[in-house]
This record gives sequence, C-alpha cells and structure tokens, in this order.
Amino acid sequence: MIFKEIVKNENVYTYEERDFLGIYEKYAVNFKVIGKVETVDTSAVIESDINFEATPREGMIIKKYVAYDNKNTNLNKVWKNLLNKFSYRCYELIQKEIL
Repeated sequence: MIFKEIVKNENVYTYEERDFLGIYEKYAVNFKVIGKVETVDTSAVIESDINFEATPREGMIIKKYVAYDNKNTNLNKVWKNLLNKFSYRCYELIQKEIL
C-alpha cells in the first residue's frame, strides 16, 4: 500500500483574474495498492490506484471567497473503493484461471 499527499501553494484570483485573493494550499492525494497473485499456472502483479485533488478557486455563490473543489471528499469511501477495485481485479484473474 502506498499513500502519498502533495501540498502546493497556488495563487487564487477571481474569475475575471482582476483581483488577487491570496495564496492557498492545493492538496493532491494518491492511494495505490500493489499485490501479487499466484495460481498454479500463473503469477501476476495487480495494481489499483485512485488520485484526487482539492483545488482552491473563487466561490460560485459568495464572490471573493475561496472555495475548494473536492474539499469534502470522504477518505474512508475512497479507501474502500480502492480496495474493492483491487479485490475485483484479483477475482477477475482467478476466474480466468478457473475457466
């Protein structure tokens, strides 16, 4: 399992780019699961990953207020989705071996 978080500072402007709103943090999160599946006939490495960003921008409703895209992402759901994706890829490989 690999977890990587990247935080960068980003200049945020209004939509017309006339007013500078400030410097805010942009978050990027990467999850990756790597595993090896071995059967009688084959051996395979399976990877699954999910990436998302929380990007600062001017708010749509309240002008000159900084909002974030994907700010309220539920990391527990992201993690569960990644594990389900990985598990299903393992299942597909084993099904190919059986048939």
